[in-house]
Amino acid sequence: MTHLVTDLEAASHHEELPQFLCWVINVALFLLFIVIAVALVATLVHLSRRQKRNPTAMILITAIGTVDQSLTPVGSILVQGELWSARSTSGETIGSGSQVKVESYRDGLLLVKLLLPDS
Repeated sequence: MTHLVTDLEAASHHEELPQFLCWVINVALFLLFIVIAVALVATLVHLSRRQKRNPTAMILITAIGTVDQSLTPVGSILVQGELWSARSTSGETIGSGSQVKVESYRDGLLLVKLLLPDS
């Protein structure tokens, strides 16, 4: 009888081990999924903020934008929902929040001028 009880206990421990391993594997896979998702989102954010290419920039000439990071004389502006690197054409500092007009595109930068309130 004692031998039978010992065999039953061993069998129940044997069944718990695979169940525990399944739980550990599921948690590990879930954490791996989270890490991959975060890395993907971070990559997409980085790519959306990097320097844009020339053909699209040409379409933005004459567009109005808002300075995101002060142009001293180089900074960033928000134009048509996208963040672009920009330089003041006059070389002057243009503060964050100021309205600017895109004049041209050169060397990976939008060249902009400050819009005066009555323009």
